[in-house]
Amino acid sequence: MEKILICDIDNTVGDQLERLKRCIDSITGKVNIELAYSPEMVMSDKPLNGSVSGLNMFKSKGYKIIWLSARKEILKDATRNWLISNGFPVDEIILVHKLTDKIPIIKEINPTLVIDDCMYNWQELDPKLATDFITEVNKTGVELVVFAGNWSEVLEGKF
Repeated sequence: MEKILICDIDNTVGDQLERLKRCIDSITGKVNIELAYSPEMVMSDKPLNGSVSGLNMFKSKGYKIIWLSARKEILKDATRNWLISNGFPVDEIILVHKLTDKIPIIKEINPTLVIDDCMYNWQELDPKLATDFITEVNKTGVELVVFAGNWSEVLEGKF
């Protein structure tokens, strides 16, 4: 049976929070969404510590790597370029409109493992845990790792 890893990008392998902070409008004090989600800004994200080696570890153990992210379709090329230029393995990229749109894809693919920060409301700089999303993914029987900022913890006990 093929081993498949579905992995989120923003705040799971890439530092979206830092990008959002760099895009705060000095007048309104709010994130300039158009700027923050431009291809140029997406390309400026830094990988989170341990994320590149972690994903390459999964790849070396025979996992197919599918990136599943709630990003606009116009960011697909920038997303692919960012992943590749930072040394991440890329087998497939799927972009959806919002976090909950990931659930039917997870059900259809039935991966071995899903790694996702399971958070929403980042653009307001007030992330909240998506408990409904976690519940729905858990109902699928797929192993879900709720990423909490530490790739060493993700890898612990996996290899």
